[in-house]
Amino acid sequence: MSPRVRFAVAVLAVVVIVITMFSALYLKRRGDDLAAQFRERSLWRAQVFADLAPRHLDADDWHELFSTIFTAPDVLYAQVVSSGQVRATRGLIPVPPLAPGDLLSYAPKLSEARTAAGRAYFDILYPLTVIGESPSPESYVRLGLSLEPLEQELRGEALTIALIALVAVALAGVVTWWLAQRLFSDHTLDIGQTQEPAPPQEQKASSPPCVGEGLRERSLVVDNVAKRIFLNGAEVKLSPKEYELVRLLASEPGRVFSNEEILQAVWA
Repeated sequence: MSPRVRFAVAVLAVVVIVITMFSALYLKRRGDDLAAQFRERSLWRAQVFADLAPRHLDADDWHELFSTIFTAPDVLYAQVVSSGQVRATRGLIPVPPLAPGDLLSYAPKLSEARTAAGRAYFDILYPLTVIGESPSPESYVRLGLSLEPLEQELRGEALTIALIALVAVALAGVVTWWLAQRLFSDHTLDIGQTQEPAPPQEQKASSPPCVGEGLRERSLVVDNVAKRIFLNGAEVKLSPKEYELVRLLASEPGRVFSNEEILQAVWA
């Protein structure tokens, strides 16, 4: 694996980890906010139900009330209890029995439960205030609200965050590869890279290149006039000694120079 690829993979792995962590934290916080808002809306709906119920106690006519409550598809059941007596009940599922201690206070109570099919819902008890009667913990309304709207909203948020994260990772990948291209450009030879010797007719037997002549070995160009080296069209910055060494090696491609020959030619 080349240094460029190793660099790109390492940077992209860090970026993916960071994006994943931030996405998970944001989704957790967003989920808590949505759950709190749904809880407040559920209590408010139970309060409205409790405010409307006393108007129908005397007439014992619950059609209008239940028609209003069950317009929403997430209502599983609704019940009105006055002085411990069940006055009206309607629902898609049976109203579960109360747990011991549920009627010990006048404060609204909200608990999460599940139906026999495994659907999660809120079971809400809200105090019922009847004009002319003293408050009693045995007077209340009960409302069952499905959590499916909240779950759908959470799934939508998760999908949106996942799409944004994927776009961010894709953009990070493009930027990382561009940065790797700039840091590890092609004019830097990889360790172990070898060059094939030029065909015999293009080799010069013993004489070095003449002044003013450009010697080419594949994409390597030695400009003897300007004392410059070009690789794949890009200039390679070299010191004078490095230039002389490359010029010597390029003068006879494929030949192995001895230490003495290199020292005599470059460091004479």
